[in-house]
Amino acid sequence: SYSVHGTGTPQQGSGSSSVYCNWSATVRVDNFDTIPPKWHMVTDGIQLSGATCNRNKLTGVLGFSSSTGSISSSSASSTCSGTVTAKAGPSLKPYDGESGVAGSSWSTKCKPGSDYCNLTAVDNVGNKQSTDAGGSGEGKSLKFSIYKDTTKCSATTISITGGTKYNGYYVGTVTCTAKCTKDNLNVGSSKTGTTTGTTCSAKACDAAGNCTNKSISVKRDKTAPTCKKGSISSEGTSNGYRLGKVTAKWTGTDGQTGLSGSNVYSKSTNDNTVTSLGNTIKDKAGNRKTCPTQSWKRDNVAPTKCAYSQSAYSNSSVTVTAWCSEDNESGCSNWKKQKKYTGNGTYSGSSGINVYDKTEQYSAAPKAV
Repeated sequence: SYSVHGTGTPQQGSGSSSVYCNWSATVRVDNFDTIPPKWHMVTDGIQLSGATCNRNKLTGVLGFSSSTGSISSSSASSTCSGTVTAKAGPSLKPYDGESGVAGSSWSTKCKPGSDYCNLTAVDNVGNKQSTDAGGSGEGKSLKFSIYKDTTKCSATTISITGGTKYNGYYVGTVTCTAKCTKDNLNVGSSKTGTTTGTTCSAKACDAAGNCTNKSISVKRDKTAPTCKKGSISSEGTSNGYRLGKVTAKWTGTDGQTGLSGSNVYSKSTNDNTVTSLGNTIKDKAGNRKTCPTQSWKRDNVAPTKCAYSQSAYSNSSVTVTAWCSEDNESGCSNWKKQKKYTGNGTYSGSSGINVYDKTEQYSAAPKAV
């Protein structure tokens, strides 16, 4: 503001028709800038960056309606997650007709969930003006808000995406995947879970981290297979006694994951002292079943009688031939064993001759009497 004040006396100058006024005054000029800057109201508005908004990394523009001054969404959204940087757009600039605006760019940090954010301009004498200033025309409110996304997905799915399956039944570790398929902003990435049990759980989350717990049932085989007796075979039989190698078989069935191998199982033995065999089968889920025992008869009794004949004395010795003559179990073998003797006497035990029944005839290590 300007003011001129002082005193003086007009005086007559020289000349016939001119009057000169000599004026003596003291002048004081007061330059007081008390008017803050103003923000231009434009459509490209305030630019936001640094947060996830509206399905994309927010680099778009938040404009302002010229009729109401309210915020409007163009290529971005006002609902975001993460810290947001707000700055003035290319055409959103403060101006000041007095001392001038200090600086050339304006920005601020806004955290979702705060009431609102605004930009502040300062002129060269320290007067400040924020974008939320009220008024009309160029001075109307430009306040905006950044909201934290706390809304969970409106649609989610979960499915089994990994694991070994037999006939619809899973074995071992199973992986499930949960997805957010519909969200108010960004659906986010898939999440996985694992289980060795009958329920698999995972979280369906949007990009802001709002999650919904999802679960899916896993079909498991908890039923053991069944096992039945099959055939018994051997190298030979005599009087109901098994001779030589004996093989026992079983038949297995499983209506869930299926058997881990062939449905026919077998075991064998050459041991004359073994009169039974058992077996255990399992399905692909690891469930085990003990099969019924297979039994048979073995002859472990030596022959009851033997017979022998001897040759004429020749070359200072006699040849004696001995054989089994009576056996009440598997019967006598057809083996005949010989030994030479050079002196008179009665021979038995280790000096005698061993004879065998049919069981020992088939044995890998014959026993005799």
